[in-house]
Amino acid sequence: MLYNAVVNILGALIKMDANQSIRELIYKERLKNWQVANAIGIYPSTLSVWLRTELNDDRRERVEKALEQLINNK
Repeated sequence: MLYNAVVNILGALIKMDANQSIRELIYKERLKNWQVANAIGIYPSTLSVWLRTELNDDRRERVEKALEQLINNK
C-alpha cells in the first residue's frame, strides 16, 4: 500500500519535469496554454496531454514555433 503511494508520487514528479523549459517559458511570458494551443492549431486539452511526457521532435518544433510567434507578436 505504501509502496504504491510512493510510486504514484514519484511518477507524478517525473511527469512534472517533462518539458519544464517550455512550461517555464509559457509562465515567464505570461501566456496561457490555450493561446499556445490555438497557435499550434490543437485543442488546449491536447497540449496539456502533450506536455505530460517529453515531446517528440515534431511536437517540440510545433510548440516552439508557436511560442516564438506569440512572443514576437506581443
